[in-house]
Amino acid sequence: MSALDTVVKALNTLCPPRPLTVHLLQSEPRRTNTLYTHLAAHPKGTTIQDVLLVLYIHLEPADLSSSPSPITAADDDAASQSCATKSGVEHTTTSSTNPIALISIQAQIFILPREAHTMVYISKADSTGYTLPSSLPSRPYARTIISSFLSYYLCPQSRPTPTVQVHLFARSQRQYLFPDSGLDPEETEGKIKKILSGGALCRWWSDVLERSIKLAGLGPSEVDLECFLPGLSKGETLNTLGRRTEFTWSTDLKNVPHPLHNQAPNPSSVIPTLASTIPTFDDDPRTRFLLELSTPGAGTGSSSLLSSNSALPSLPSASASSITSSSTTPNASGQPKNAMDKDEGEDNDDEEVSNKALAARTIASARLSTIPQDEFYERLAFRQECSLGSQVGFFILSTLSSSPLPSTSASATLVFTPISVPTTMESHTQPKRRPGELPKNLFIRLLSMLLNQSFSSNPLVISSSKIIWDSIRGLTGEWGALEYVERSIESSSSLTTDDETNSKRKRSDADGDSALVGRDVSKGTLQPVTVLQVRKKKKKADS
Repeated sequence: MSALDTVVKALNTLCPPRPLTVHLLQSEPRRTNTLYTHLAAHPKGTTIQDVLLVLYIHLEPADLSSSPSPITAADDDAASQSCATKSGVEHTTTSSTNPIALISIQAQIFILPREAHTMVYISKADSTGYTLPSSLPSRPYARTIISSFLSYYLCPQSRPTPTVQVHLFARSQRQYLFPDSGLDPEETEGKIKKILSGGALCRWWSDVLERSIKLAGLGPSEVDLECFLPGLSKGETLNTLGRRTEFTWSTDLKNVPHPLHNQAPNPSSVIPTLASTIPTFDDDPRTRFLLELSTPGAGTGSSSLLSSNSALPSLPSASASSITSSSTTPNASGQPKNAMDKDEGEDNDDEEVSNKALAARTIASARLSTIPQDEFYERLAFRQECSLGSQVGFFILSTLSSSPLPSTSASATLVFTPISVPTTMESHTQPKRRPGELPKNLFIRLLSMLLNQSFSSNPLVISSSKIIWDSIRGLTGEWGALEYVERSIESSSSLTTDDETNSKRKRSDADGDSALVGRDVSKGTLQPVTVLQVRKKKKKADS
């Protein structure tokens, strides 16, 4: 079962009042050395994969003229009830329905094959705020798709590696993925998008993470939950998250399992530093603060090797060097020449760039090694993006490995033991693209198309959703990936013949019909059904 199938299975339990469609776009995994930007020796073979999930609801023309009812990302849990509907895998909808985007999430999947570890970073989650008709009951769509998506990577049967971590930074904003969706009601022609406060959003995310654990079939002893709400004490943090009866949350990020240490043969020989314990993600305050702390002369006005507006230099990858060895480059006369015939000066230039990048990372790692983790988070709480405005929160969910790596002698050198990984994680080649995975350029094109639309009003949500819908189906169809990125869910009103028969039978039972009969399938005749009743004792005849 894929991640898309897991999401669809969870949505089926909501009894959707109208048909739904899910688009799950995944880029082909590619090598990266930016997960631990400040380490001189980056984990080898690390790959990154971009993910974009969009949920649509198909409304009929009559629904568009009905009285509105606002939809939010955090719907009432009471609407989450079980329903025996069937998912449709066909990728067609009736021409009279309008696909309207409701919710989208963007994530990144990092896999460290040598450390047998996967990191899932939820970078953005947003809703269009489209106002659904009041006749349609609300459903917790956002809570369901996010928790089910994460459960796929947490479940022992489907997770890519023995250990998995989920990272996210919760910050309440008007809009993330749907431009203009969070404008004031005066500017949106009546469309009202409910935006949670900072504390309510942190409470919502903690509930989503706990739900994902339950969906994955894990217990409290199999996971580690950490959160850090800057500016709040432990008691205030737990009070903000609300009452938790089953799972226990740590509130300081001090005991987070670190893959570069805990998965090593001899973890006690590794000294944790900020460079090796805090991964660098996009749009993360910790990443920006680490870059500032690792920059020589930061804040003093002196020249520095690293700019505060750019990431640290990237080390050349093995795949890049292998490609260069067989490529051709033009010579001074404009004629192509083999890369093996490059001038000695060109080789020296490449080596010089590599040495500078390595020196920059070494300097950054050395600077960060002098800063204790407690001091880092204490100073982080006073930074403007963490102290001004609504409450923010950092959340980390970690699975605890049940089969640790074998221990080695104390005199052994610190070398991570390679594990058996899929063919997409070979040492010296780029990961192979699996069915349904899109080229990076195509993924960026579709994401940019989403970010260039306007969702300020209900009519614009409808038109922009149609553009996104047609673009995804058209481009992925040309690539031959539509069947892998799209799934449809029938509405609860779409009952099969068997469902209608069962429904009528239940209504008949409710009306007190005592004539219970069954059908002999082989003969097509009705057969009486034996009903067991309490045997009453006969009264003795009067003598």
